[in-house]
Amino acid sequence: MSVMRYWLDPLEQESLPVCPVCGEECETVYTDINSEVCGCNNCISEYDAWEYYDDEDPDPDRERGWACRDD
Repeated sequence: MSVMRYWLDPLEQESLPVCPVCGEECETVYTDINSEVCGCNNCISEYDAWEYYDDEDPDPDRERGWACRDD
């Protein structure tokens, strides 16, 4: 392949991995203490632990504790 052809060919873009939980392309996948996938940078939210437990519980159905367990 000539140098000229190398520069003219479009680069192939690699697709990102897909999250097994939400199905979106992602860069980071999070696992729980059992190494099971909980989600990705698209479908998991991060909370400050003090604020999470101190708020007035805006969602009464939300389970307090481990976010990734399937109890």
